[in-house]
Amino acid sequence: MKKKILYWIVCLGLFTISCGDFLEDYSQDLTYASSCADLEELLIGNGYMKQNVSTSFTVTGDNSFSCPWIHVMDDDAIEPDRKQQYSGAVYQLEEFHHWAKNPFQNEGKTFDDAAWKDWYARIAIANVVIPKVNDMLDDPEEERNRIKGEALFLRAGFYFLLTNFYGLPYREASATTDLSVPLKLTEYIEDKYYSRNTVKEVFESIENDLKQAVLLLKGVEQTTVYQANEAAARLLLSRVYLYMERWENAVAQCDSIMLLDKYSCLDFNTVDASKSSTYAGSPETIFSQGTYSMDFIMSETNYSPYYHYGWVVSDDLLKIYNEKDLRRSIYHTPTRMPGVEGTTDGTFRCIKLKDKNKDGYVSDMFLLRYPEVILNKAEALAMLGRENDSKACLQELRSNRFKGADLQSVVETGDDYITFVRDERRRELCFEGHRWFDLRRYAVSTTHPFTKEIIHPHYDRWAGSGSGVGDERNEYQFTGNYRLKKYNEETAYVLPIPEYAMTYNNGALVQNEREDRKINN
Repeated sequence: MKKKILYWIVCLGLFTISCGDFLEDYSQDLTYASSCADLEELLIGNGYMKQNVSTSFTVTGDNSFSCPWIHVMDDDAIEPDRKQQYSGAVYQLEEFHHWAKNPFQNEGKTFDDAAWKDWYARIAIANVVIPKVNDMLDDPEEERNRIKGEALFLRAGFYFLLTNFYGLPYREASATTDLSVPLKLTEYIEDKYYSRNTVKEVFESIENDLKQAVLLLKGVEQTTVYQANEAAARLLLSRVYLYMERWENAVAQCDSIMLLDKYSCLDFNTVDASKSSTYAGSPETIFSQGTYSMDFIMSETNYSPYYHYGWVVSDDLLKIYNEKDLRRSIYHTPTRMPGVEGTTDGTFRCIKLKDKNKDGYVSDMFLLRYPEVILNKAEALAMLGRENDSKACLQELRSNRFKGADLQSVVETGDDYITFVRDERRRELCFEGHRWFDLRRYAVSTTHPFTKEIIHPHYDRWAGSGSGVGDERNEYQFTGNYRLKKYNEETAYVLPIPEYAMTYNNGALVQNEREDRKINN
C-alpha cells in the first residue's frame, strides 16, 4: 500500500506544472511504477486529454475546454447581428474571432494560454512512459508495445497541435529555417533554456513517433475509442503526410486503414437530423480525445429572440453545399426564435454531438473519423494527378451523403477538381478542428496555392438606452469588419508564444509578432 501511495504522489508531481517550467524535465523516481498497468493508468489519467461535460464554458483553469478558439478564427463561423456581449464563449473568445495581437484576453484583461501548458504537460508524461515501459520485463511484450505505442501517438498528436498553432505551416523549401515550437523528447534534466526548433525538425519528430506507434499498435484491439490503436496512428500519420505534401505516403496509410475493414461511413439516409451525427459508437469513429465546445460556441439563447449567445455558421460555408446534400440539414440546424413556436431567425448552428451526456462523447478538436481517411486519400490522389482514382474514392463518402437518386458524378477537372476536393473536406469535417490548419497549408501549397481574405463583421450590442425587449436597447448597429488578409500579407496565422514561456526561457524563445488590428469597413 505504501508503494502505491508513493507512486501516486510521484504521478501527481509529474502532472503539476507551474507557469515557469512548461518544459521542465520529469525524471522523478518512478520506482513505484512496477507494471504496464501502472503506466497505462498514468497515461489514461494524465496523458490523454479529458472529456468535459461542464455546464459552463471556460478557457482557463483545470476545467478549461481545449483550444475552442480554433472554431472561430476561420471562415466557417460568423458573428450574428445580435450577439450577447457578456456571456460564455462570446466573452472569452471574441478576440480570437478578431485576430487580435494578443487574443488571450477579454475586456482588456489577459489570461494564460492554458493549451500550451497542458499539451507540454502531457508530452512530459509521454516522455517518462516511453523509456520506462522497457523496464517492465515481467509484462508480456505485446503489453509493453501497446503502452509505448499509445505514448508515442500522444506525443506526436500534441506536437502536431502545437506546431500548427504556434509554428509556421510546413513548406519544404523553408522548413529547415521556419520556426515551430521547442522540441523535448527526453525525460532527463537538461540545464539549459529552450529555443524553438524548426518546422522540419518538429514534423520529422511527429512522423517518427507515429511510424513507431503504427508498428507497436499493430493488431491491438482497444475496448474504447478513447485509447489509440493502429488505425488512429495511421490516420494521423496520413494527415501529417498531407501537410508535408508526401502524397504517396498519405495514400499508403489510408489504404492500410481501409484494408483493416473495421470502419465505414454512416448512411445519412438513415440518420435522424435531431440526433448526433458524430458520437463514440458511430462506425465512423476511430479515436477521440479532448473536449467538445461547439454547443457553447454556437449556443442559442433560451429567453429572448433579440440575443444570441454565440456564433453562427457563415454563409460562405453554407453556400458550398449542394441543395440535395444531406449534410446541409444534418450538420447545420436552424436557430430557433425563443418564445415563438416553430420559427427560426435565418441563421444556422453546427452542433454534431447533440447530447454530450447520452450520445457517446467525442471531441470537436481531436476526433479521428473514417470519412477523413477517404478525404485524405482523395486529396493525395488528386495531387498526384490520379483524378479518376480520386473521384472513385470520393464517391464512397458521397454515396452516403446523398439519396441515391440525387447522387451525381463529379465532373470538375484540373484546378476546379482540386477546389472541389478541398470543399468536400470543408463540407464534411467542418467544426472538427480542420479548417484553420487547412487554410494555412493551402496557402503554402507548392502546386495549387490558395489563400483568401477573411472578413468577420462586428456589431455594437446594447447601443440604445432602453431597458426592455422590443425597444432600442435591443437594436444592433453594424460597426465595421475585422479583416484577416491573405497569408503572405498577414502575421496572424500563428498564435503568440505565451508570455510565461518567454519569461522562463530568458529570451531564448523568439516571439511570433502579430499586428495590432483595427475595425474597418
